[in-house]
Amino acid sequence: MQDAEQQLQEQIIVHPLFQKLTGIIENYPGYHDNESTYDHLLKTADVAKQILDGSFITNSQAKEKFLQLVDQKIHGTKLRTIMLITALLHDCGKLLLYKEDTETKPLRMGTTEGNTPMPGHPFWGGRIVVPAILKDLPLTSSAKQMIADVIKVHDAYAEPYFTSKKDWSLAAIISDIKSGATGYYEEALFNQYCDCYSAEAFSLGKGIIEKVFNDPSFYNKRKYILP
Repeated sequence: MQDAEQQLQEQIIVHPLFQKLTGIIENYPGYHDNESTYDHLLKTADVAKQILDGSFITNSQAKEKFLQLVDQKIHGTKLRTIMLITALLHDCGKLLLYKEDTETKPLRMGTTEGNTPMPGHPFWGGRIVVPAILKDLPLTSSAKQMIADVIKVHDAYAEPYFTSKKDWSLAAIISDIKSGATGYYEEALFNQYCDCYSAEAFSLGKGIIEKVFNDPSFYNKRKYILP
């Protein structure tokens, strides 16, 4: 499994479009300090690889449930592999340009403060990642589409989400998380944790995410049914 994951990573990293991410430099207080998107994605994937063993979970029952979760096969691929590839590609939308009339511009928007927000990159990254980067990888089409779908919602649990719920109980937050990210809440939450693992501005969210993954009830599956 480790060798197969490494081979997938290497195939993605050498892809010409992925290499273009070396030239995209981001500045966003508390998150990116003159950092290339390329370096950020490698760092995020490295965090994911390290903690997919459940080492960030101290509750033994929750850790067992997490390991069972990531070890299951979905669309012919271990979920841990899907989560790792998602971590490596979640910001691929930042390489996009957009055209209005005859003018072509980069997706990133410079501001007077020097920040470089990139609105729309989760959705558009999910739209382009399969035909642009994943198409030749040895994964089923369903696995590739799942990676794309998680990329589209990878910012669902960004810091504003947790700031707005700082007075909520953990049980209420877990219930709300399960209602979001178009059903990919476990994958999106894990990616958010890896994405902002060392970001100073994400301290509140990081702490809550750790509590969520340490609660065994988080792993209880939910189904929506008509009355």
